[in-house]
Amino acid sequence: MRIVMEKKADISCIQKSDLLKLIETGKIINSSLDLPEVLEKVLQTACSVLDSEASSVILTEQNSNYLIFKTATGAKAEEIKNVRMKTGQGIAGWVIDNGKPAISNQVEEDKRWFKEISRIINYPTRSIICAPIRMREKIIGAIEVINKKTGVFSVKDLSLLTLFSNQAAIAIENAKLHKEAGAEIKNLKSQISKPFKIIGSSSQIQKLFDLIETVSKTDSTVLIRGESGTGKELASRLIHSKSARDIYPFTCINCSALPETLLESELFGHEKGAFTGAIARKPGRFEITDKGTVFLDEIGTLSRQIQVKLLRVLQEGEFERVGGTETIKADVRIIAATNENLEKAITEGRFREDLYYRLKVIEIFIPPLRDRKEDIPELVKYFIEEQKKSMGKVINSIEPKAIELLISYDWPGNIRELKNTIERAMVLGKSDILRTEDLPSEIKSRNMPPINNFSLKSAEKTHIEKILRYSHGNKSNTARLLGISRNRLDRKIKEYKITS
Repeated sequence: MRIVMEKKADISCIQKSDLLKLIETGKIINSSLDLPEVLEKVLQTACSVLDSEASSVILTEQNSNYLIFKTATGAKAEEIKNVRMKTGQGIAGWVIDNGKPAISNQVEEDKRWFKEISRIINYPTRSIICAPIRMREKIIGAIEVINKKTGVFSVKDLSLLTLFSNQAAIAIENAKLHKEAGAEIKNLKSQISKPFKIIGSSSQIQKLFDLIETVSKTDSTVLIRGESGTGKELASRLIHSKSARDIYPFTCINCSALPETLLESELFGHEKGAFTGAIARKPGRFEITDKGTVFLDEIGTLSRQIQVKLLRVLQEGEFERVGGTETIKADVRIIAATNENLEKAITEGRFREDLYYRLKVIEIFIPPLRDRKEDIPELVKYFIEEQKKSMGKVINSIEPKAIELLISYDWPGNIRELKNTIERAMVLGKSDILRTEDLPSEIKSRNMPPINNFSLKSAEKTHIEKILRYSHGNKSNTARLLGISRNRLDRKIKEYKITS
C-alpha cells in the first residue's frame, strides 16, 4: 500500500501520552543548541510514538546534488549516518523534491525505493513513512521512520510525523541562528580588537592624519573623496574610533550594492506589509545606529528619492520607515564617501546641490597610491606581517629588486591591489624571501625608471596636476583638497611650471 498526501498536521487524534512526549521534546529543543543531541531526541521520540524500529533525518547538502543521512536512531543507526545519495533518489528524495509527505507500507513494490540503502546497512526495510522538513518556506530535508512494529503506518502516523518534522526544523533553525550569531560576534570582536591604522609617513598621509585628528573631535558631516581602493572606509572608521561616539555603533553601507527599494528599507527601515516580503517591522541603519556613526559609501549612486530623505536626516535628524507614518528621531553622525565627480553629477541633474553642501561640511581627499609611492615599502612590510599571522608562513623580507618593481607600478587598484599582490606573492612564494618572480606578470613586465629616479618633488607635481584636473582648474577648490593655502598652491604651480 502506498499513500501520498499533502495535509497539515491534525493534533486532535494524538493521545495524551504522545502529546506529553512531544511537549517534552519541545522543551529540550528550546533548552539546547547541540543539534545532533536535539535531533536524536526528536528521532527517539518519533520511533517511540510511531512504534517503529528506526528513524533518520536526511538533509540536502549545500552546493551539491546529494542528500545526506545527517543523524539516525534505532536499528543500524551508526551504519546509516553520513550515507549519501543523489538528489531525488529514494522515498526521502521524492518527498524533498515534491514537498509532500509519503507512506509506503510495501516498500519492495514502491518504484521510488532506493534499494542500495538496505544493501549498504544490511537491514531489510518493510515500510516507510516520510515528511518534508521546511525552514522559512524552503524544504531543507526530510524526516523518515521505517518498519512499523505492529500493523501498518496510517494517516494518523503521518500527522504525528509532520509534527516531528516541525520540531526538527526548529532545532536546525536554532542551531543555524546560533552559528550565525557566533560568527557575527567573532567578527565584531575582531573589528573591536583590530586597530584602525592608515600606513604611511609621506607628507600627504601626515596631512591626512592631522585632518582626521581634528575632524574626529567634532560632530560635523564629512565627505571623503578618493579613488576606489584608497582606504575611504578605513578613514571613516578611524574618525569614528577617535570620536566621542566610539562607544556607540558604527554602521557601514555601500549605496551601490543594493537596488533602490532595498536600500531605502536598509537605511530607514520598514513597517510590516510595506511591500512584498515585509513580514515584520524592521528598524533601519539610522535607527539602530542612534548616537553612533553611519558611513555611506558610493554616495553618488543614491536615487533622487533617497537623496531627499537623507537630506531630511541631515537637517532635522528624523525620518519615517518605509510604509510608516511615525516620525523616528536619530542622532547619528554621517560620513559619506565617493569616487565620483559630484560637481559633474549636480550639473547633470543626478545629485542634489543642497545635499552636496550638507555632506561636504568637511571634505577629505585620500590620495591614490601612485601619488605617494614613498609609502609603498612601509605598506609592503605591514602587509607581510599581517599575512604571516593568518598564513602561518615564515617570510622575513622582500628582495630590493621586487620593491623597485612595486614602486615603479602605477597601482590602478590602489592599496587594495597592493595588499592582494603581496598576499598572492606570499601564497606562491617558495622561500622566506619574496622575490621578483613571485610578483604578477603585469608588474614584472613594466619597463619603468629605476627607484633612484623617483623623487618627492615629481610625486608632488603629479599630485597637484591631478587635483587641478579633478577640480576643473579651480585653484581654491584644489588648495582645499590638498590641505594647503591658496598662496602656497600658487607658489607650487610656479615652482613646478604647472599650466592650469
